[in-house]
Amino acid sequence: IISPVISGTLNSPEGVAIDQAGNVWVAVYNSNSVIEVNPSGTLVATYTVGAGAYPAGLAIDASGNVWVANNGGNTVTELVGAAKGPQYFPCQYAPGNTCPQFQGGGNWGWP
Repeated sequence: IISPVISGTLNSPEGVAIDQAGNVWVAVYNSNSVIEVNPSGTLVATYTVGAGAYPAGLAIDASGNVWVANNGGNTVTELVGAAKGPQYFPCQYAPGNTCPQFQGGGNWGWP
């Protein structure tokens, strides 16, 4: 079953990252912002990354900093300590295990 987490409030969502707490982070290109949504789909926070930034990509580091790649001005914005721990990847490399969405380049297993 596929259902939208947030509907009707996004203006060109571009990048997505998931933190350790399961919060979903979305770069909203035309709104020059990043939004944080909790696992039940409720908007937690909106972070403005600057007029004309046009955020397109996201990453979360081990310290919970959210890194935003901006098309406008070719810049990167850091939201210091905004996230809950490192980015969660749905599959991890594990010899002998496979993950359905990654085939061929190695074996991937569920964490």
